[in-house]
Amino acid sequence: MHPSDGTLRGKARLSGDYTGPRKAASPVEHARAEHALPAERGRKWRKVRYVTLEEQPMKNLKMNATGLVPITVETKRIVTLEFLR
Repeated sequence: MHPSDGTLRGKARLSGDYTGPRKAASPVEHARAEHALPAERGRKWRKVRYVTLEEQPMKNLKMNATGLVPITVETKRIVTLEFLR
């Protein structure tokens, strides 16, 4: 949520540009890792897009080579991003 006046511009990236392991960790493995990124990074994100609060697609975004996505948040707006495998 951007509650102030003016437009904000920035960049976003999820999980270092990788989807994560293909196999889910057990609760014990998850606690042991203490939120560290897994050794198996999985695939890169295929696409990123803005979605509505009802998760309906609005606009596709372009990722750069390192997975950063430029985003713009207009005044008094909530922005939701969806990262797709």
